[in-house]
Amino acid sequence: METILANMEAMSLCMGRTEEAGAVDSPSVQRDFVDVVTCHSMQVLVANYDNGSRAQHEQSISQFKLRKEIDELKAANRELRDAGIRMAAANVRLAAGNKKLIAENERLTFDNEKLGEENEEQHVRIAQLDALVGILWSTVFEFDEESVKLNEETAKLKRENDDMKETNAAAQVEIDDLKKDVKELIETTFNPLMKRVVIDMSRKTVIKLTYEFLGLPTRHLPDWATFIAEERFKTKDALLAVVPKETFIHLIPELDLGLIYDDMETRRLANAVAHQATRKQLERMASSEPDMSVRRLWDRLAMFSTQ
Repeated sequence: METILANMEAMSLCMGRTEEAGAVDSPSVQRDFVDVVTCHSMQVLVANYDNGSRAQHEQSISQFKLRKEIDELKAANRELRDAGIRMAAANVRLAAGNKKLIAENERLTFDNEKLGEENEEQHVRIAQLDALVGILWSTVFEFDEESVKLNEETAKLKRENDDMKETNAAAQVEIDDLKKDVKELIETTFNPLMKRVVIDMSRKTVIKLTYEFLGLPTRHLPDWATFIAEERFKTKDALLAVVPKETFIHLIPELDLGLIYDDMETRRLANAVAHQATRKQLERMASSEPDMSVRRLWDRLAMFSTQ
């Protein structure tokens, strides 16, 4: 509207100036002039309106873009504010973590100081161990020399041992032959002799002859052997009354005990305990009396017990 009023005012001023100049002489001229001016004013008005609408439209678009940018900036600000809050919380946690790390660093520093002291002690110990190793190396060299000598002696002893094995093998053959001879001697000579002797001899005489035959000194006769020196083996009951059958079996395990104890139970007992009991008794006797005859008796009975 302001543009229309300005155009009408310009047209009035123009008409007044024309009349003053005497240019308008007739109504038709004035009418044509008015039409021209009015048409021009309308064109100017339309042009101004189009320009204003376009400018207003562009301004609206600009405002819309600005509002959109403002909204985006507000959203970005909110995100930044939230991020700032999260960063503040993270900073609080980091501060607490830093305090823990500081305390841990202090503890590690203290531990490092202690380790440094221990390292110094270890260096001292290492130096001592180095010295000890040097001594040990010198000792090892000495031991090497002695080891060479010992190896030579060991080889020599091994050769001697091999020779002894051969000798022992030969001796074992002789021992086996001796076992056969002794067994044959007992079966052919000793048992028949005792068959004749036991019938009419005192208990002490039988035991004494047994000791002498086996090569055992008679001073090892037990005390009960002299208790009834003149008693004779008249009956089995009389014998059992003075001598326990286990004791007699232990003393003469190689005899034909059926001559003295004629029952089967006694024979089974003799066969069961003779060797074991004799071995134990003679072991005690041989250990307490280092007499050659006792040793010889033990060796002889040891051969019997392996039959």
